[in-house]
Formats: sequence, C-alpha cells, structure tokens
Amino acid sequence: MKMSNSPVRWAKFHTNITEYLKHENDFVNVTLACDDNQQIKAHKVILSAGSLFFREVLESDKHPEPFIYLSGIRKGELDRIVEFLYSGETNIANNDLDRFLEIALLLQIKGVENFDLDDRKDNPTFEDEETVANYADDEIENKSAVDLNIVKDVTNNDSMIGEIDLEE
Repeated sequence: MKMSNSPVRWAKFHTNITEYLKHENDFVNVTLACDDNQQIKAHKVILSAGSLFFREVLESDKHPEPFIYLSGIRKGELDRIVEFLYSGETNIANNDLDRFLEIALLLQIKGVENFDLDDRKDNPTFEDEETVANYADDEIENKSAVDLNIVKDVTNNDSMIGEIDLEE
C-alpha cells in the first residue's frame, strides 16, 4: 500500500519570520557599533547568511556575543544595511544610493557585493533587480577572502581584526 503525502504550509511564513526577527531582542547575539556612538543588536545567523564579510568575521571569532565596530559608517547607513539583510530590501534616498552601495560592497552583501557603481550610471533605475541579484549571488562564490581592514572586533581587548576608514 502506497502512502501519499499532503503538503502543510504556513501561508505567511516569510513575512512572520521576517517581522519576528526584526523585533525579537531575546536571542540577538552580536552588536554592531558605528561612528556616531550608536549600536545595533542583530542575529549572527542573519548577518552571516547575507554577507560574506560578516560570515568570515563571525566564523573567525568564536565569542558568543561579539561586538563589531564599523568605522566610517553612521547609524542610518548601518540601519539600511541591516534592514536589507533581514528583509532583502530597503528604501534608499536617491542621493544616498551610491553611499549605500559603497558600504554594501565593502561588507560583501549578497545581491550587491559585485555591483559596479559605474554601471549604475548606465541603468540608474535598477528596473531589472532580479538580474542584478542573480549576477551578484553567482559571483559571491568567487570571493575567497575578506578585507580584514574593514572591522575591528573589540570583544577581546587583545584582538584587533582591523578597521575600515570610509572617510578618505
């Protein structure tokens, strides 16, 4: 006798998980700090899933609740990056888009890590989001190392991974 299977689905699974994680504070396990003395609590698994940079930093530092200082990045900029990592999208003012892409490229954010800022001038509307995201996702595997000059881990006073300076 052959057994048949019935699918069981949670209709709004992705929406519920995304909203839960945005507001959940009991299980956050990493703190991101930025230049204007602000901090954002986040989940290591979310950061590492969406950023090769965060994945490599978090894999190399086994501290249960790391504190990562991102020099040269302001709170509003980091808020947009974190929002993008949690939901796969964010709204950026047109005059802030180049700066968002610059930070996203430095942090090797999936979907934008190989996006060429010069290409944006040829296609300023980003109407073909899927093409950009697919290209970036395909190319992430070619990244083998993280620029360790981007972050300073201050969970251990003896340990300094590096620092980024975006204010050239």
